[in-house]
Amino acid sequence: MKSSNVVRTLFLIKQNHSLYPPIGGASLRNWQNISVMMELGPVAVFFLVSETTKNIDIPPGLAMWNVKPVKENKLVGRDKLNQRLQQLKSLITRGHPFTDTSSVCSPELVLELKRTLDEFKPDLIIFSQTFLGFYLPILKGYPCKLILDAHNAETELFRETIKLKPVKGLKEKIRTRIEIIKTEVIERELLQETDQVWTCSKQDIVSLQKLCKKTIKANVIPNGADSDYYSDVRANQCKLPDGFNPSPYTLLFPAIFDYEPNSQAARLLIDDIYPQLKKLYPESQLLLIGAKPTQYMLEAAEKDLSIIVTGRVPDMRPYFMATSIVIVPLLKGSGTRLKILEAFASCRPVVSTPKGAEGINAVNGEHLLIGNTTEELVNNVSKIWADKDLSQRLAQSAYELFDRGYSWKAVGKKVSQAIETLEF
Repeated sequence: MKSSNVVRTLFLIKQNHSLYPPIGGASLRNWQNISVMMELGPVAVFFLVSETTKNIDIPPGLAMWNVKPVKENKLVGRDKLNQRLQQLKSLITRGHPFTDTSSVCSPELVLELKRTLDEFKPDLIIFSQTFLGFYLPILKGYPCKLILDAHNAETELFRETIKLKPVKGLKEKIRTRIEIIKTEVIERELLQETDQVWTCSKQDIVSLQKLCKKTIKANVIPNGADSDYYSDVRANQCKLPDGFNPSPYTLLFPAIFDYEPNSQAARLLIDDIYPQLKKLYPESQLLLIGAKPTQYMLEAAEKDLSIIVTGRVPDMRPYFMATSIVIVPLLKGSGTRLKILEAFASCRPVVSTPKGAEGINAVNGEHLLIGNTTEELVNNVSKIWADKDLSQRLAQSAYELFDRGYSWKAVGKKVSQAIETLEF
């Protein structure tokens, strides 16, 4: 680390919604890392956001905040043909399968990024999305260190998602295959060309290492949560959601549901897990809380009033307050489940699949209950609802684990250790 022990950090972030207050996995991790780095020195954010997003709040404590809307262009005719040619060319360059390079990588945004770099003069740049690798040649032209904050092992996640929801038609299969190749090429380059890689778990390091011949410089920086933020929930002093009818048999699955592993898990709850629990506990409720619910979820909520689907909410704490169990029945995905860490921070017992709890050093039977099958998940929920002592013991043990390893204080120590290995 620099002799002054003060690090000037620039975060390069793109989201389709406001960064602060943080809601959802990506913004929660981004805000966690921003907050931790503010303890080490001034922090600036170059924030790219969808042009349609309204009411962008300025996050507190930043030394510099530069927010730029990104136009979502719908091209036709010759412009569309030119874009296709550009995308084909980008297969062997730095384009990205999910990005119209005329928007995120427009000359105007490139110039604005350069102006931000010249004005703020960062020692360190942290970015997470692989498509931002388009900016890599620009960033490497500045005397600063680069960190790829890998929220997921993107190539492996892409392949898993396709297995969950296979594409149909020859044209779509070819396009998807090209996108997978591009993602792998870009991710490999970023892993090899950045000074350090942060991952959410050891499993992700293994997945990412498979893409590279040489050893990547990776550090596990786990997802975490602000312990103080959930203190009212732990003390049972948080308000319940407006109009909510409390029940001791309330099950919560918080997620962003346009992510295929989450929508699959929601469907598993609706079709298999919750109907069995409903027979055992007629007063039970299922809360599916989070942005972009699927049509299937909305229709299920119309048919059964005990299934509550809200869409995006401004604050998850009232729903953690309302629940007696947080369930995470994921079958696919990568990273660390912030939904479980939020439950731990809220002192709420958790039932999960092995995939749902992946990346968290939690012990089955001590910090949560893990089930491999629908029947095991149903039985684990029933055990907790039938035994208050078990519920309290799991919740307390989980909170202690969270406080030791996943609070912002604990994460901050890991970040400081990672930064110490960089030679500025």
